[in-house]
Amino acid sequence: MMHISLLQTKNFENGALNYASYRSGIGGAHDTVLVSVEELYHQFGGGIFKNPLGIRRFCNFAINTWPTYPSHLFLIGKSIRDVTEVNSLGSRKSNSAYQANLVPSFGYPSSDNHFTFSLGTSGNSYAIPTGRYSAMENSSVNDYLNKVIEYEDQQDPFSVYDIPNKEWQKEVLHFGGGGYPSEVNLMNYHLSQFEQTIEDTLFGGNVSSLCPKELEFFFKCR
Repeated sequence: MMHISLLQTKNFENGALNYASYRSGIGGAHDTVLVSVEELYHQFGGGIFKNPLGIRRFCNFAINTWPTYPSHLFLIGKSIRDVTEVNSLGSRKSNSAYQANLVPSFGYPSSDNHFTFSLGTSGNSYAIPTGRYSAMENSSVNDYLNKVIEYEDQQDPFSVYDIPNKEWQKEVLHFGGGGYPSEVNLMNYHLSQFEQTIEDTLFGGNVSSLCPKELEFFFKCR
């Protein structure tokens, strides 16, 4: 049985509770823990609100003390980076950015994976697979849950796998980018390799790519 931790702000308590109930019930019967990040700021973040160390230290506590190793970490809430970049103020220097930063990310550049980087026995890797739904209102959490339920209802291995019912599962979206021309080229190269694998005869998928060209993307970003 997987042990899933759901971290959310109190703004999404209803939607997060519904999601946790689904995951602990017909959505996998997982051992699910629902945690308010506001509590983590007090217990693990030195009482500093929106302190990402509160989340990281909680993850470290769970890895080292829980009887079952947490298999997944799911964050519910929008994140705005802490650090100011060029003319874009981070959440620590802009009141509007601070208010919009509902569940902070970690590090610079920000990455949710880094909440558990090198914790436990993970070494130079991530201790817990981590995902996020960047919700800004409670109703969207319930909308997301409904989409998850609809999707997972279609994964019954005993259902009819014919073109009318399952062709949509062969459609794949690729998004590429990067901060510099070299990064754009590197991402596009790797995605093109993945595309060949997806579209070969073993899977037979169809890839739609949104991968801008090197110079076009570079100058638009600046």
